[in-house]
This record gives sequence, C-alpha cells and structure tokens, in this order.
Amino acid sequence: GETFGNSEVVPVYYILFTLCTIIAGAVAYKEFKPENFANPVLNVFLFFVGCVCTFFGVMLITTKKAIQAPS
Repeated sequence: GETFGNSEVVPVYYILFTLCTIIAGAVAYKEFKPENFANPVLNVFLFFVGCVCTFFGVMLITTKKAIQAPS
C-alpha cells in the first residue's frame, strides 16, 4: 500500500479535527436550535467562509513547506 508523508496527513487530520470539534461544540451547547439563528442564511454562509479561510491557510502552509523541502 501507499504511505503518506506528514505534509499530507497532518493537514487532513487538522481539518477533520477542526470540523468535528466545531460540530461537537454546536451539538453540546445546542446551537442548532432555530431560536439561536437571527439570520440562518448569514450564519451558514459565514461558517463556510470561516472554514474555507482556515483550510486555505492550512493548504498555503503545507504547500510552502513541500516546495522548500529538498527532494
């Protein structure tokens, strides 16, 4: 089988861990109740924007390290 290096495993782990902790926190603190959403469309949009920014930052960090690594 194919093995993956740290530059592939760590970003995937970080992203999955981040998503799972956000969802677990939302479930634990009952943030999915309708009365908690003043503007549901805006909340969902901003959640996805935040996730994309975080994941893009992780991608930038890992691709920069991959480019600098000697081959």
